[in-house]
Amino acid sequence: MSADLISCEKPPLAHKKTSYRAMTSLVTTWSFVIATVTGVVLYIVPQGRIANWVNWKLWALSKDGWVDLHVIFSIVFVVVGVAHLIYNWKPFKNYMASKASGHVHVTRTVYGSLAITAVFFALSIFNLPPASWVSDLGDAFKQGWVLSTDDAPPFGHAEDVSLAGFAQRQRIDLKAAEAELKTAGIDVPNAQTKL
Repeated sequence: MSADLISCEKPPLAHKKTSYRAMTSLVTTWSFVIATVTGVVLYIVPQGRIANWVNWKLWALSKDGWVDLHVIFSIVFVVVGVAHLIYNWKPFKNYMASKASGHVHVTRTVYGSLAITAVFFALSIFNLPPASWVSDLGDAFKQGWVLSTDDAPPFGHAEDVSLAGFAQRQRIDLKAAEAELKTAGIDVPNAQTKL
């Protein structure tokens, strides 16, 4: 066999264009996954006052960090979802036309989907079962983080108040509080330092 026929060299790869249609589908998928995960985390995270008081974190993110991620990726999902629909408008339109010509009652399907959505919307707004069960379960998860009264702040956003403000609000002698903190090895630069 000649050397020409037994070449071990691979042919050069053809330069492929980026498929924006495929990229849109993938970004839609990833943003849906992230929005779902962050939604689940926010469903079980402690209430804000508790999360802030105990400096709650999951994977180095505070509750506010999880909220930010959820909002950003929900927006990305919506924007890229619209782009996905635009890129796939022709196949979507053809699919709907084929269903209509195949005697599938599109109007019945559309009205049925709207009715189901309206029912769940109303159940959520009026806090009726089964939507209320989902809310109650979320509340149970949130309350489950408070194992003792020490976990709960004495008032809302207590973590944002200075030592002086906290002492005044709780009717604690400021000088005695500063002395007790110093004895416990907690350095407080001044009374205006936030908790």
